[in-house]
Amino acid sequence: GIHSPSHSEKYCTASPWKASGVTRSQGWHTIEISGTPDSTTVKIDGAVVRQDDFGSLFTGISMSLGPGVLFDSLVVIPSGSVTPLQSTGAANDLRVSYKPDRSWQAVHTAASPSARVSAAGALVPSSLADSDSYYLFGGERNGYAFNDLWRYDLTSETFTFVSVSNASPPGRYDHAAIATSDGRLVIIGGRDASGTALKDIWAFDPLAKSWSEVGEIVSPAFGLAAAAVGNDVYVLGGKESGGLSSRFQKCSPHAGGYACEDITGGCPLELGQSVNEVGMSPRYRHSMFAVGGDNLYVYGGHESEVQGSGIIEVELTHQAQGAAGDARVYNFDPASCHWTVAMEDLCKADGDSSPCVKYDGAAGPLEDGAFLHNYDHTGALGVPTVFTVPL
Repeated sequence: GIHSPSHSEKYCTASPWKASGVTRSQGWHTIEISGTPDSTTVKIDGAVVRQDDFGSLFTGISMSLGPGVLFDSLVVIPSGSVTPLQSTGAANDLRVSYKPDRSWQAVHTAASPSARVSAAGALVPSSLADSDSYYLFGGERNGYAFNDLWRYDLTSETFTFVSVSNASPPGRYDHAAIATSDGRLVIIGGRDASGTALKDIWAFDPLAKSWSEVGEIVSPAFGLAAAAVGNDVYVLGGKESGGLSSRFQKCSPHAGGYACEDITGGCPLELGQSVNEVGMSPRYRHSMFAVGGDNLYVYGGHESEVQGSGIIEVELTHQAQGAAGDARVYNFDPASCHWTVAMEDLCKADGDSSPCVKYDGAAGPLEDGAFLHNYDHTGALGVPTVFTVPL
């Protein structure tokens, strides 16, 4: 194995972990592992980082990638002939669509955005644009923050790069995106290539193909979540300069844009239960969505936990596992400005004693409730778990 973070300057190999003579550098590299009955050799970009005098005859390959690591291709060369394998890496991920029978189906597209992480988008219905379209903006790869815009047509199942008529927002990732009631795509906050949190709000008009800056949230944040109810946009949480946040904001139309106010402690004219009173912890990379056009739901994310003199981040999971968070679904009713717990721990309700929520999970509305998707709730690479729940 190869584990780059084990040494600040050199690549390291196992086992045991020890530094090689090859200098680390950020960017794309080729890792080559070859075996014969008498030897095993590991190379990076053609330079040998480890060579042993015992043989290796490979019968299978597994890959475990840490945060920020991507791979584009995997090739096996048996007995001198080259056989490309289907890759599950970022560049060749299977596109998927959600069918009415509630099974996942592969979507094959001739063109798509380049591989990236932490992009954000929203669905604009055909009644508000030229067709049912999902617009995707931004993302990050190898320290570069994208500011390109892509449109996915749900009818033709094709991606198209959107050429805009004016200047685009600055590149960003870990931002929030929603579709408004008047058919615009709105992106909120995020962070730039240097990791600096942003607070600007931008709106894209699909018919005019133009961007406009339309406001600011109360404090710069990334990993935040947003959802629209009527003409208002609600924003929750994220990571701010002081750490993870449970800040809850309401952004209302004002002078052609949005004016945002902090309603974490409750709405000025209502007596509903606030974010703090319902017991929701600070979090980021969570999901928030609207159901029925008048109720918001929140699920998952990362939270902060104080241990000793430092602050660490832990995945939100249920307290039966001794973690600091929970796996509940929260509901906010804008009419009464009232937060409640809509659903208790799903894993315990399902009879599963393992942690349920992971920060890379996702949630969204269905015609009769919602789906809650966890890429892995066992603590190891495994089969994704999908709950469908009535709300």
